Amino acid sequence: MTSMVALSSGSLGFRVLPSAGDVSLPLTRVGTLPLDRGGGRGVPAICPAEDGVVIEWPGRLALWTPDLGRELWLRETAESGRFAVAGPHIIYPETYMSAAPKIRVLDIASGGEVRVVPGPAGTGLVGHSPAGDISIFRRLSEKSLLAWDLSRGQLRWSKPFYTSAGVCLGTRLYVTSFDRRVLACLDCQSGEELWHFDVPQLGRYSELLGNTDYATVLPDGDVVAITEDGQHFRLDAATGSVRASMRTPQSTSVVVTEDEIVCLTEQEIVAYQHDTMTEAWRVDWAQTMASLFQQHRLLYRSGVHVGRDCVIWTARYGVVVGMTLDRGRGVRDPWIDVLPDAVVPIGVGPKVIGRYVYVAPAYHASKPDNVGLYCYRGAD
Repeated sequence: MTSMVALSSGSLGFRVLPSAGDVSLPLTRVGTLPLDRGGGRGVPAICPAEDGVVIEWPGRLALWTPDLGRELWLRETAESGRFAVAGPHIIYPETYMSAAPKIRVLDIASGGEVRVVPGPAGTGLVGHSPAGDISIFRRLSEKSLLAWDLSRGQLRWSKPFYTSAGVCLGTRLYVTSFDRRVLACLDCQSGEELWHFDVPQLGRYSELLGNTDYATVLPDGDVVAITEDGQHFRLDAATGSVRASMRTPQSTSVVVTEDEIVCLTEQEIVAYQHDTMTEAWRVDWAQTMASLFQQHRLLYRSGVHVGRDCVIWTARYGVVVGMTLDRGRGVRDPWIDVLPDAVVPIGVGPKVIGRYVYVAPAYHASKPDNVGLYCYRGAD
């Protein structure tokens, strides 16, 4: 499969593997980027780049490098929305509310404009495919999808599809219907439907256990889909047919890695091979983490990362937690960091990029000054 285009965070739903990095514990907080969120947006959008991360928040776009602890460049923007990093370029649409909709193609090293092309009005970015230089947008007012040819600044195709989320990988577009009952794979260049999969309802949300991405695209193009009632399906890349399936309890956080589906309950961590949906290993973690659970209400997870040898998650009240994971044996060496205003929920993270972990509190009216992107470095 063709390498992916990185798409800014901020819309739960799709994840594309391989992941952008991995870390080992303990983590060290190495920097904070202040974010002026006077506009009241809930979370910043963040996207991996070769020299750091591209970050967008109301009125600003920046390339920030944790090695230097500062922005390499910062520019003002007219709109806030989803953007993509494609090789040396940033695809930054100003199409949703602008009277003169346009798409800015920016140089990632300098932030300067490479070109500006007309864009489709009243739309939001879904994904970008370098093959043919095509960006995919959704227009909610018309419940439609459309492909925009950036080289010509004109429409390539449009079709009815009321989508909630999507992602491009190579020449393929993966999208879900707005009610999350259909997962479809389309050809980016023609809009032709290659396959679709009907499901009860994709995705899962629990006040206790946080969100679970409802579709993960694997490196070979297969898709792992997770439903609200705990069903898991591995779908064939070519046909969308079910290659393997299983069911887990609904009261779990689920993370799909390159080899496994990892389920976290209140008592244990259980991993399954996602090619066969059979159990690979399980460990008990309740006793190791019991004192931290009681002290910081850590069961209320908002995001989870499972790496080679650790598990990292963010709790609802401004707490970042990690523990070393010995697969099939147990967990040890719990690590915790409490952000300065711990009452504020976590909005972004843990976002692992390279050897760094990024976390950002959500904007909250009770703590309007708690606006920053926190960066941690993993152990060498």
